Amino acid sequence: MNPFVGFFDNCMFTIVIILTTLVQIATVEFGAKFTKTFKLNMDQNLICIGFGLGSLIWGFILKQTPLDWWKLSCLDFDCSEEELAEHNEVDEDGERKNPLRSETFKKSMAKSASQKKREAEIM
Repeated sequence: MNPFVGFFDNCMFTIVIILTTLVQIATVEFGAKFTKTFKLNMDQNLICIGFGLGSLIWGFILKQTPLDWWKLSCLDFDCSEEELAEHNEVDEDGERKNPLRSETFKKSMAKSASQKKREAEIM
């Protein structure tokens, strides 16, 4: 259950990560007036690294929890049981399906748009 197994097997991924990190460091250290940044001391750099590692750990913890724990994650507080069930559907790989592509979501968005149009007409 090691999440880092095969982490650096993809050469392109490794290059993108290294280049992104170097560009971010150069932007902060040498950007000055152009990017409106200030150089960071060692403590500030360590705090930034801590935030980054913390978000990775939090993401890993969330991925290990069952989807049923997040039933209240429906974006619309007035969502029906059908919308909630569709929101929490998983595909054959165990990954949650994108709720923004569901038919129920599209219908509710169309309904919201028509409601907004009627409200605008009333005013």
